[in-house]
Amino acid sequence: AGTWLAGAMFRCRRLKSPPARYWLAYVDGEARAYLTSWEGDSTPVRGGRSRRHFQLRPEGGDALRRSRGMLDRMWDGVEIAGSSKAR
Repeated sequence: AGTWLAGAMFRCRRLKSPPARYWLAYVDGEARAYLTSWEGDSTPVRGGRSRRHFQLRPEGGDALRRSRGMLDRMWDGVEIAGSSKAR
């Protein structure tokens, strides 16, 4: 698993905006070769700064599937008090 999961979730649009605390997730994902990144063009709107873009690599997708599978197995059969459904 790892903290880079939050960055991948943002890319899948499950998170509405990338909070600053997720920056480490991007850096960690890139260090593990799960993500690639590149600098975009600078824009006046951003005060002349360029935006950094990230893309999930196939290895990162595989790691996400493994992580999701582990989490799903951890939750199998767990019932939460007051909930009508077991997961």
